Amino acid sequence: MHAVVIGPRITPPWDSATASLAKSRLMLFTHPRVVRFLDDVSLLTAFRDYRRVTHFHENAFGNEVYRKYFVWLRQLDAKAYFVEGCDPDVRPRLAQFMLNYALHSVVLPNAYRILWYIGYAPSLPYLRRERGKVFVENFTLDWRDAVLNHAYIRVATSTSIYHAIRKRRKPAVYLPPAIDAGVFSPQSGTITEWLKNGIEEADVRLLYMGPLIRDRFPIEIIIPMLLRLKNAGYKPVLVALSTVRNRESLGYYRYINNLIRKHGLNNNLILKLRVLVDDDEKVSAYNSFDVLLYMPLTGKLMADPPITVLEAMSCGLPPVTTSIGDIGYIVSKYSAGIALSKPGPDILAKSIMEVINNKEFLSKKARRVIETMYSVEAVARLAEEIFTKIWGQ
Repeated sequence: MHAVVIGPRITPPWDSATASLAKSRLMLFTHPRVVRFLDDVSLLTAFRDYRRVTHFHENAFGNEVYRKYFVWLRQLDAKAYFVEGCDPDVRPRLAQFMLNYALHSVVLPNAYRILWYIGYAPSLPYLRRERGKVFVENFTLDWRDAVLNHAYIRVATSTSIYHAIRKRRKPAVYLPPAIDAGVFSPQSGTITEWLKNGIEEADVRLLYMGPLIRDRFPIEIIIPMLLRLKNAGYKPVLVALSTVRNRESLGYYRYINNLIRKHGLNNNLILKLRVLVDDDEKVSAYNSFDVLLYMPLTGKLMADPPITVLEAMSCGLPPVTTSIGDIGYIVSKYSAGIALSKPGPDILAKSIMEVINNKEFLSKKARRVIETMYSVEAVARLAEEIFTKIWGQ
């Protein structure tokens, strides 16, 4: 069986949720239960430094497995392939065009039997036509369907992608992202060094990791929540690890800083423009906090389930989240944290303290969910069952 893995920038450094999803999928490919089904895997993605990609594969998987991988050699990153003076609004379209060209070159001649989608549904032009203008303009609808029809089965990492494929009445299965529970594990000890100055004196330690946008980090709820905790006699601190990706998020970043100064929360809400790439950094951060905040107000551009929440749960960090998407259902059903149907400052503050007061119990439940449903071994077992049923091997 041949596989094509499709995703935006899913090669090292692993500096995004999509990249982490891809890393977990590559780990799954090398599992003995799965690798026996695969003749080779084509990885179609954007990357700048081919040497870093090959270095990672050689060190992570070994030469024997590495030979099963084919990394697309052309620059698919618009920022690298096209002149830097290109209009920023055009770059994503040009990058998508390059990805479409790669698909045309690799998929059709080799008649691959499986397409493995990684990333967000809006990044797949043939699933959301309105987001795929370049694709539609340059390739006919017949060609697009021909690409999809060449795949015997489509495997989706995200439930949103899975449902998008199913709407097209195409055969598809859903395999959740695989978490390396051996790496992402609970660890007791001191707070990671670069966080000490911010959270060492706090008795309520909250972590947010994700994009700095109102839909994912609703400051109108978060600021009053912190004030309620302070008024109740606690010393809360929320560390938000994020990046400023565009003009909109830069404006939001400045707006949040103004609110922090206005309400005197300089020691309670800390914005760190930092992306954790190394797994050891992530594990250390997850083990330095009491609660993970994940508060999407809609499902816009949301990986479902989100890899960050799964990694945190694997480290025994229980989440407080909204009930949007699969993660809210999982957290609620298995008592691995708290999922809010109607988030607000009062209920959020109350839920955070409830998690902290039951931290040991919820940590064990969160860890158990990962071990039984999202560990590499659990997902590999599920993949083996699916592939055995389809191909009878």
